[in-house]
Formats: sequence, structure tokens, C-alpha cells
Amino acid sequence: MLKEQYWKRTTGPVRTALEETMLILQKYGFEMEMGHKEVGGVKAKLGNSGVYDHVMEQLEIDWKYSSAVQAADNENQIKYVVRDIFRMYGLEVTFMAKPMEGVAGNGEHTHMGVSARLKNGKMINLFAPSDTENQFMSPIGFGALMGMLKNYDVINPFVSSSIDSLNRLKPGYEAPVYIAWSATNRSPLIRIPSSRGEHTRIELRCPDPSANPYLALAVCLRAGLDGIVNHIDPPESVDCNIFDLTEEERKNRGIEAVPASLREAVSELEKDELIKEVLGVHMADKYIRAKKKED
Repeated sequence: MLKEQYWKRTTGPVRTALEETMLILQKYGFEMEMGHKEVGGVKAKLGNSGVYDHVMEQLEIDWKYSSAVQAADNENQIKYVVRDIFRMYGLEVTFMAKPMEGVAGNGEHTHMGVSARLKNGKMINLFAPSDTENQFMSPIGFGALMGMLKNYDVINPFVSSSIDSLNRLKPGYEAPVYIAWSATNRSPLIRIPSSRGEHTRIELRCPDPSANPYLALAVCLRAGLDGIVNHIDPPESVDCNIFDLTEEERKNRGIEAVPASLREAVSELEKDELIKEVLGVHMADKYIRAKKKED
């Protein structure tokens, strides 16, 4: 089967390279949180010579949050370190969204929150609910969530920025295909992780590692601000597996699919003023023309 096991113990050069990567990134000050195996990859077989016939594994590493620009800087630097260390062990790393058909693609689940610094220097999470037992997020948090859902058609060309990216967003894998939110399951586009208080945040599940992190974060945060400023109320959460619903059931619940093609995604950009506000008219027009050439 073209599938590996989530959190299964890695072995051989992959394990060695992963451990060294985590140690070096920690020394660089990235405050690493975890590194583990994901569901993608093709299971290797050990030959009679004691050598694996191939090595193809999907790994995830996580590090501490930061401000938007610093987070984008961190991602770019970490990619260079990961590539260099794995090459030392004869392994190549790809950050493509869907490098191989029939195997789970590479996502980059992006966690976002908004904090404010008080006069006394204390930081407070503006997404944190007043009642952590009975509420998922504050009205500000839900406004940001709804802003991303409402504007997702124009966010899409930046977080899933290529034909390869859209090939990842297909039914049958863990990649999100439908525009919805939930706090209890992972099939919708946006999830609210279980952590509350200062760790309350939104998880956008559609980005992949090939996206430009500066552009992706800029449009996501601006879309979230649109929801906050305009007090947009979120739709009902979808707490079932969306892939188990029929097309009619999804339609009745107002659940739409993400753009299926780059052309469809880019066509929404041309009609939207929010993105032109974020990037400027000149850059937005150039980005649209570039994406049309890729289609």
C-alpha cells in the first residue's frame, strides 16, 4: 500500500537525519516542538544485503510561533537547514505539494492567532474565550475565522499556489477539500485546536510548503481582519466527516468545495479588491498574469 503509519518510529538514515535536524534547529534558536512521521510515503523493504531498496518517508517538524514576518523568515531558513542535513545522509527532501500520485501530499497546516500587549507589558490572546469550558473562541477569533472562510476563494491562489498544490486538494486523503470549520474533526478547511487560553488559535489546513509564506500570511491575516472589522458571524460548525456526506447534504448545509483548478482560483482574484489592497494593484496584476501563464 502507498501509505505509511502516523507517528510510526522512523529508522535508519531518516531517523538519524531527523534527529540531527531537530538538534541543530534547536541550537539555532527555533525552539523546536516535535518531529515525527506522517501518513504519506511508501514503505521500504530491507533487502538481503541489509540495505533498504528505497527510502521514501513523509515527515513533519514543528517549531514555536512568532510574529508574521519572523514566522515566514523562520520557515525559509529551516527549509535550507533541512535540505542540507538530509543530503549529508544521501537523502533528498521535497517540499512539493503532491510529488507522487497515489500517496498523501505534503501540507503545511498554518496556525494563526492575534495578541495584544497591555501597558504593563503583558501579552493577551484576543482569540481566547472568556469561558474556556463552554466556548471555543472569542467573538474576535470567530470574526477572523469567518473572514478567512468568506474570502477563501481569493486566499486560495496564495496558499495553494500551483497546479501541483491543487492536485493535493482531492478527496481520499487528509487534505481539506471543503470550505467549512470545526473544533472536533480534521476534514474541514479550518480547525480550532483543542488548546485554550493563551494557546487559542486557528489552524488553516490547506496551505502547502511550496507557498510563499510572506504572501500567504499577508492575505490570510488581511482576510481575518475583514471578518473582525465587519463582525461576520460564522456558519454552523461541521463536526462530522465531510467526506461521508452526499453532494445534496453538503449543498443543504451550504458547504462549498475549494477551487478545483488554477484558472478557477485566479478568476476570483481579478474581481477582488481586498487582495489588491494587500499587495497593491501593480503586484496583484503581475501575480494574476503569472498564474494565468501557469494554467
